Amino acid sequence: MERAQTIIEQCAHPDYKQLLWDYLKISTKGQTSHCLSAALGMHQVFMAEGDMRLTQWGQFVK
Repeated sequence: MERAQTIIEQCAHPDYKQLLWDYLKISTKGQTSHCLSAALGMHQVFMAEGDMRLTQWGQFVK
């Protein structure tokens, strides 16, 4: 978790930081922090809409 936070803060483009922080919030359950239904959500949105920043995590989280 600390590594992910550091990467978001120090490496992510400002346009994507909030989106990545939001993903981190929904992926904090379990031993390995991820949400399989949302893990590739940004890429699915990019393929459909042409812009990853339009990702709404609610559509991927059940």
